[in-house]
Amino acid sequence: AAAAPLRDGRPRVPLDEGAAVAAAAAQLLRRNSSALLSRPPPHASPAQVDGCSQSIIISGESGSGKTESSKIVMKYLAMCGQPTKKGSTEERRASAQLNSLSEKVLSCNPILEAFGNAKTVMNHNSSRFGKFTRIHFDKRNWLVGADLVTYLLEKSRTVTQSKDERNYHAFYQLFAGSSKAELQALKLTTPQSYSYLEKGMINVDAIDDKARHQEVWRTLAIPLPPPPPTPPSPPPPVPAGRAR
Repeated sequence: AAAAPLRDGRPRVPLDEGAAVAAAAAQLLRRNSSALLSRPPPHASPAQVDGCSQSIIISGESGSGKTESSKIVMKYLAMCGQPTKKGSTEERRASAQLNSLSEKVLSCNPILEAFGNAKTVMNHNSSRFGKFTRIHFDKRNWLVGADLVTYLLEKSRTVTQSKDERNYHAFYQLFAGSSKAELQALKLTTPQSYSYLEKGMINVDAIDDKARHQEVWRTLAIPLPPPPPTPPSPPPPVPAGRAR
């Protein structure tokens, strides 16, 4: 005879079927657990379509290396976008100009980090902003420029920090890298004198604020690249009936 249904009307599962369901669930749990333990390390997924725009998404937890990975990606793309120096005269001239351009694309990192990175509990150089950077290439795959389309900053950090964190690097770099005369001209004293900085840490052993300050100023002082050479103008037309 069939087993009586449960009080809510659902059919009662026989003991042998219930044991089979429990065994299948246990096997599925073991399979998923082994898959989680055998996940590959962080890696790049290849995706390339020639002639179309490509996007690279760098994500991860705090301290996982997103900032350093973005630097490596930008450096690699700038290197790939340089024409060979052994080609024609045009390629050699373009190579010299694009070397300067690639330096500018890479040199934006110290500026972005100074005004957008800060020390947190998990990371001494945590990027407290999200950005969408576009790197432009022409039909010859030569690097021709870069720009920042989106920049989302953590504004709350500017006015308050926990005792184990800091405000943005630029504030501490200004105090550590400026001379006494420069601080006096700017009417600055010490970081501890300002409410925006006194709540968190001031000095961090792993961060050389003076060296970072000098790096930012060197980056800001890079001169613009020379303009491309103007092509020679065509000779004037010869009037009809006159020999050259």
